[in-house]
Amino acid sequence: MTEFKSVDGVTYHVKNELEVIEIDNQFCNAIISLQGAQILEFKSNKMINSKGLLWTSSLNTYQQGKAIRGGIPFCFPWFGGHKIHHDYPAHGFARYLPWQLIDVIYAEKKGHELVFQLKDTAHTRHLWNHSFQLQMKICCQDKLTLHFEIINTGDIEFEYEFVWHSYFPVDIYHAKIKGLHQTAYIDQLKHMQDDVQTEEYIEIEKEMDRIYPKTKGVFKISSGQMPTIYVKSNAKSAVVWNPWLTKAQRLADVGDQAWQDFVCLESGQIKDASMKLAPNASATYELIISDHDMI
Repeated sequence: MTEFKSVDGVTYHVKNELEVIEIDNQFCNAIISLQGAQILEFKSNKMINSKGLLWTSSLNTYQQGKAIRGGIPFCFPWFGGHKIHHDYPAHGFARYLPWQLIDVIYAEKKGHELVFQLKDTAHTRHLWNHSFQLQMKICCQDKLTLHFEIINTGDIEFEYEFVWHSYFPVDIYHAKIKGLHQTAYIDQLKHMQDDVQTEEYIEIEKEMDRIYPKTKGVFKISSGQMPTIYVKSNAKSAVVWNPWLTKAQRLADVGDQAWQDFVCLESGQIKDASMKLAPNASATYELIISDHDMI
């Protein structure tokens, strides 16, 4: 990290037990944790009197090895609980391991680009016995762009899932999500029942936990007087989640009333859209989040 401290607009500090990087440029302000290569906060300088495009819990303790609630946790190589080993960590290991910061680039016309890397270790091989290299490039401009690349560095094919588990700030009583009309989904609250969304907009009136395995990857989140958020990804799956009152009270890192302030609209490749990767092959994905329409 030392060699990047001199880059303009980059501040490095420790938040309890975790190393974080603060970005300040002419386009935006952002905070990124090296644990999980996880962006915690992002605010475009055009967003006056706004909390930004991401929600992060005020109850996080920022302990090593403990997942951070909010921002964009990165789930890999599986989503949810492990299919066989129920004692394995939910959502895989990528979100709670430290990633290596391998490059920071600043250009006056482009803002900052930060590149993080995660490779297999004895710990990851115990949980998922494959050789791999992950790279996450986070571009902090007037919009937030995440580029994810996965390389199979082993000699056998493997299958993986991943999700950008994005938390967005909303007034839940006025929140509307567009982009999933006539899309098939799995309702995790109804014993994984298959269904099809007939509504043009999702409006959340109770606990919701839906997996949309195959989508168009273009979404719009509106919420009363709050800034509209636009999300675009070439990843095909989406998840919509809000714990509502009862479940939020069981989550130690979510305030009892905080469920009213966020919705998760996640992008990735899960369930029927899980991916297989041959030896020496690679795959790339992109997620873009903005306060202006990108279509």
